[in-house]
Amino acid sequence: YLLELGGLRDKTNEFKDKTNEFKDKTNEFKDKTNEFKDKTNEFKDKTNEFKDKTNEFKDKTNEFKDKTNEFKDKTNEFKDKTNEFKDKTNEF
Repeated sequence: YLLELGGLRDKTNEFKDKTNEFKDKTNEFKDKTNEFKDKTNEFKDKTNEFKDKTNEFKDKTNEFKDKTNEFKDKTNEFKDKTNEFKDKTNEF
């Protein structure tokens, strides 16, 4: 009978050890999951930052295009005035 109790005690201790091992592994898994979540959020932040910079770059590019077109218009206007001036000069 005492041997049975001793065996039962051993099994109980073995079960407790396995339970604690399982808890440790579960906590380790939770830690890794949280670490992964943090890295994922960090990646999302970097992606959004990149999108913002890309949009900023697009805005600057469009601004540059607008200024370039404005410059072309002014250049054409200047050419027209120059030709107009030449015509007037040739009239004399």
